[in-house]
Amino acid sequence: MEYKFENYLLRDGYALLCAGKDISLPPKELAVLSLLVRNAGEMVTKDQLIEEVWHGGIVSDESLTRCIYALRRYLGEGKNTRYIDTVYGKGYRFTAEVEIVESASRRSKEPEAGCKIALFPFEMADMMASRSLHDYLLNRLFFLKMVSDTPLEIISSLATRHCYDHSSSMQLINRMKVDYYISGIEISGHTGTLISLELVRAEDHAILQRKDIQFKKACPEEYWLQCQYIYEILSDIHPDVREMPRCQSEFNKLFHREYASRLGCVP
Repeated sequence: MEYKFENYLLRDGYALLCAGKDISLPPKELAVLSLLVRNAGEMVTKDQLIEEVWHGGIVSDESLTRCIYALRRYLGEGKNTRYIDTVYGKGYRFTAEVEIVESASRRSKEPEAGCKIALFPFEMADMMASRSLHDYLLNRLFFLKMVSDTPLEIISSLATRHCYDHSSSMQLINRMKVDYYISGIEISGHTGTLISLELVRAEDHAILQRKDIQFKKACPEEYWLQCQYIYEILSDIHPDVREMPRCQSEFNKLFHREYASRLGCVP
């Protein structure tokens, strides 16, 4: 969320701006300010500050007092301007009038503004099959973007093709400001081999959709099945995605035949 008070705009947990200019608050001071502003008008106890900002660590009263003192200096407090009151022996209270405004990050996720999607290579035993499937699905998603009005922005394979571990994937999500991402993992069990697909919201890594799909071998028919399910789970972001493949049957045949040729299969 974003909070406005006087000339300040607080992007909760991310940044503080004054008249549009960024104030470089240290992380602890920014976290304390965010907690106080979220509870404006109410006392926030010392224990609550220590629990939520220092995660229950050992923090002296002197360290907390220094943090509040520094925060007051960043906010430019003086005789006639006061933002933080001390409730002696108990905690602190943010006293300025605060207005909650719609977060810019939330606005960017509205369909009309565009959704940035990252498709990561699936975790599969056969690395070549994983790369081939990744290439196929990215081509299909890019085609969807080109021939429709669906507000999808697809991250290039150049950026995603080497993201085979958690660290590299998270770095890309943060660097590219991804809105949603799709991941998959091959699972072998008594009923055969499955590809488990997930559509995840990058903001909090919450799973929006999850599908388990039978996977027999690297061939166009299996790739097309994965693609159909990806269209289905993406419809959770924008409903037009679900209808797109049905309107492009002739293109689907040509696309299918092209990949069959590249894989050395009979379409």
